[in-house]
Amino acid sequence: MSRPETTRPHDWVHRLIDFAKDACTRPFAWGSNDCVHFALRWHKTLTERDVLAEAAVLGERLEYSDALGAMRVMQRFADMQTIGEAAFGDPMPNPMFAQRGDILLVKCAGIEHFEGLAFVVLDQGSMLGPGAEGMIALPFDPECVVAAWSI
Repeated sequence: MSRPETTRPHDWVHRLIDFAKDACTRPFAWGSNDCVHFALRWHKTLTERDVLAEAAVLGERLEYSDALGAMRVMQRFADMQTIGEAAFGDPMPNPMFAQRGDILLVKCAGIEHFEGLAFVVLDQGSMLGPGAEGMIALPFDPECVVAAWSI
């Protein structure tokens, strides 16, 4: 699945900063502020496109409110990368070319769900994602990157 090429808006860095500030106050919540919805919200903030609204099938499949519901969604999609492709299109051919503001699928120690996989947003030397108390920033480790989407 491919997506149309997009050019980032001139104020994208400010959008990322504002997104991160807002995310600091949002604790992890299945179905609204888990890693999938965190990445979808960043995508919408940057592109002003709501892929959940545009892709009704994706939206219907991403309705859950607990870990069990999230696992059922995973079973329907097969894996996390398939969710990323449905939402963001084809991943980059080489995820090592990901840049600040791109969405990554990472497999890291400390990520407890979905076999250690999570969507994060790449920032300067860190990977941003939802945490129990609000946004967390993990040190960027290129060895963790499974796939990347240029946004």
